[in-house]
Amino acid sequence: MFNKFLVDIYIPKNNLIIQWDGDYWHGNTKKYKNLSNRQERRIKLDKSQNAYFKKCNYKVLRIWENDINNNKEKVIENIRKAI
Repeated sequence: MFNKFLVDIYIPKNNLIIQWDGDYWHGNTKKYKNLSNRQERRIKLDKSQNAYFKKCNYKVLRIWENDINNNKEKVIENIRKAI
């Protein structure tokens, strides 16, 4: 897996991958209505990564920058549920 994609956090015990997605770079549509070509390509790559990870039996948790900055309790709760 790690020869194909770089992940932000991998927790082997739980077979869990956590990706921290920047709002701009990963094209958070709740924040950006008109996405650039670069953002649209990144969204497609993220979907491709998710599909690959799930095919390899990894759990994937993606967390938006906006949630980290504004709703830390929700982020912590989602991580706890995934673990």
